[in-house]
Amino acid sequence: MKANKGHELRADVLGQLLLMQSIICNLPDEKSIFSFTCRGLIDLPGIQTAVHVREQKPERDGSRLSFPLCSGDTDFGSLVLTVDDYDLFAPYKDYVNNFCFMIAVILEERCKSQKNKELCVQLEKRVEDRSTSLRESREQFHAVFKSTSDALIIADESGSLVEANEAAASMFGYTPEELLGLQVIIVANLKPAKLMGVTSQGMVLAAKEVVDGRERMVLTTVRNSVAVGTKVA
Repeated sequence: MKANKGHELRADVLGQLLLMQSIICNLPDEKSIFSFTCRGLIDLPGIQTAVHVREQKPERDGSRLSFPLCSGDTDFGSLVLTVDDYDLFAPYKDYVNNFCFMIAVILEERCKSQKNKELCVQLEKRVEDRSTSLRESREQFHAVFKSTSDALIIADESGSLVEANEAAASMFGYTPEELLGLQVIIVANLKPAKLMGVTSQGMVLAAKEVVDGRERMVLTTVRNSVAVGTKVA
């Protein structure tokens, strides 16, 4: 391969740039990347020194060339090379410029990957905090649900009881376990009301009877499963 003014492009130099690019992908951080890059670039023909600078400043000295490290909107500064023989270096200038662009692309991808990892950590922390809060709220609710003297039951959308406290079981003459699974009649067209922080959207239909001079509540249940919305005759 021939370059300007009769200087040849050496295959070993181009191979070195490609090898450096491959190695850079496996280096741990920016500091090690720039340190390795600058050491490698001084082996190029015509180059005396190579340094990384954070701010891109045009070099007015003819012996110093600045190569920007930019990818998209991300700026990683520039590599400044001190050239002691421009004719020797000139054939490789475009290759070095492309090499610097690839470094910027690698660094930009790392930044994006790191930001994604940080966002995932933040999201996982928010989910964990939310889960902890919900668990604590449920524990507080169940503590009050079980200990209150008010009769409370929870039914699913089909009217089957899924939870009942001791007060409700005692009122209807059951144990809490015996109430579970019973399908009851719920009056659902009532104005929602909050009880213990939970929205109640209906009331259980029950009868009141007197036995031996004492009143007791009799829970109205359905022997056979019926569809939700069935009218009570």
